[in-house]
Amino acid sequence: MSVVKNLGRGYLLVPYEPWHSEVMNVRGENMQSEFHARSLMAPHMGPCVTLYSPQRMPIACFGLMVVMRGTAEVWVLADKKISKTPKILIKAARWALEEGCKRYSIYRVQASIDKDAVVRRRWAEFMGFHAEGFMPRFGPDGETYVRYVRFMDKN
Repeated sequence: MSVVKNLGRGYLLVPYEPWHSEVMNVRGENMQSEFHARSLMAPHMGPCVTLYSPQRMPIACFGLMVVMRGTAEVWVLADKKISKTPKILIKAARWALEEGCKRYSIYRVQASIDKDAVVRRRWAEFMGFHAEGFMPRFGPDGETYVRYVRFMDKN
């Protein structure tokens, strides 16, 4: 296993592989076939990494899917157990976001979050994203999503 970054205390960031998302215990909506299909395409569309626990199990995956030059959509998939170690998730997500944006010259990062997913929306805001607008009937079952955006420093 090649290590992208050692975060200390046994936590490692490694290159993402689609099987990582299959072995995690994720919440229901992320197990939908739409998300699974995106996770298979992800490594070909931008930088992606997996956070490994000290027990050498994937506990979170992060990625950027380049939409066009300078713009990418961020995605995060986390195991239910990640709530026990929020600081390591924040450290890993910040590093992955900043490093991916530097390497791919990304200055606009966007995220689409279900309007009813309050915890995810708060986390996006904590990570420096702000709400850009509502997207009615955007979700796979017609849910309204909120588009979040963060502008990165140009390199």
